[in-house]
Amino acid sequence: MAQCTATTSNGYRCINKAQDCREVCAAHDYRRQCGAPTASGGTCKRMKVRGHASCSYHQ
Repeated sequence: MAQCTATTSNGYRCINKAQDCREVCAAHDYRRQCGAPTASGGTCKRMKVRGHASCSYHQ
């Protein structure tokens, strides 16, 4: 399995393994992230709950 190519928020390379023939791991795959707006003005990067458009925190 390949290494995730994403860069973390503190500027380091992600240490997770990429999955499903993708270049990034599940945590860095925007298609798998919640995406809900956060209080700090960013977007939630938690994993979506299967079958839902958001994470358990934002449901």
